[in-house]
Amino acid sequence: MNALQQLATRLRPPLSRTRRGAIGIDLSLTRLHMVQFSKLRDGRIALHAQASLKYPESRDELLANAKNLKAFIHRGLAANGFSGRSVVLGMPSGTFRTISVNYRPQSQLSDDQVIAKLMAERLDGAISDYVLDYIPVRSEARDAEKLAIVAVSPRSEVTAFLDNMRNAGLDVSALEISPVAIRRLTTALPSETTDMVLILNTGVNRSYLTMLSGRRLLLDQPIEFCESRLLAALSRTLDISEESARNMVLRVGLDPGTERMPGDHREGETGIFNTLLEILKPEFMRLIEETDRAFMYAAAQARGGGDAKIYLFGSLARWEGADRLMARMTHLPVTTLPNPLSAFGNTGSDPDHQLALSEPEYAVAAGLALRGLVTDE
Repeated sequence: MNALQQLATRLRPPLSRTRRGAIGIDLSLTRLHMVQFSKLRDGRIALHAQASLKYPESRDELLANAKNLKAFIHRGLAANGFSGRSVVLGMPSGTFRTISVNYRPQSQLSDDQVIAKLMAERLDGAISDYVLDYIPVRSEARDAEKLAIVAVSPRSEVTAFLDNMRNAGLDVSALEISPVAIRRLTTALPSETTDMVLILNTGVNRSYLTMLSGRRLLLDQPIEFCESRLLAALSRTLDISEESARNMVLRVGLDPGTERMPGDHREGETGIFNTLLEILKPEFMRLIEETDRAFMYAAAQARGGGDAKIYLFGSLARWEGADRLMARMTHLPVTTLPNPLSAFGNTGSDPDHQLALSEPEYAVAAGLALRGLVTDE
């Protein structure tokens, strides 16, 4: 190596050990969740940064105030070690809906055109007033019927949302709906092979059922089952506040098979435990009816059944024993994911960081942040 080559080698910047992904941003009803991953040279995905920030005002009020929104987002990015301003945004819940569409390919039209034509017949007003995106579910012989899940949003709401986030100084690389993000996260997690996976993403005021067959998205729908509904039932029956009801559930748990060992903080609370189950069981029965219908629909769409399991995300993942109670009622394996970031390593070891990693509500933001780092097909 000559002197010029040696000098060039010394001055050349070192090969990057990682590739930073975009920042996944999920604006839930009450908090802003942000996640960023890095892809290591050996192909592993590692957590780079995360933040979960409570809104200083309502979500709608924050989105309507460009100055406050920009300050709020930048405070979160600067304080939590995020790199860059490239983001993958999740459409806020309530701003889109999903519709399952069966269609037959037409020789003179693309699938995009066929779906647009079908949706134009279903939607009120001109189709130009909406933003449509679709996820193919089944692709078989050319003349066979196909299925797609179509996401529909009013164009004015999408435009306003993008303008607000860009005015906050963010470089929006993609806009996605939560079912796509959840699918990406779930398929990226190490797990055994299962034919059917039902994801129950529970929220404070609404929950969502998302059905996967392998990597295919078969179903996404909102359901009325939610944490506030469960707490309201406890509050009415026991004549206590919803906050007291939440504290009671978090202390006692819901698993009828958990043995109370000496010294357990729940020892001696069997009466309370049984009372909670009796009050909440009707709500869980309605949930099981929803999951049964989802599995029946998925089996029909996927041309058969097979192994099945349920993943539990969101606020109910904090309720100890909720997964085991559901498993007993559904006769299916139920896995709680209270820590959707744990599979991707840790950027620190301090207690506050470990506590932050236990946020089950990071699931959508994590799925958004994985875009471009994992294969979606």
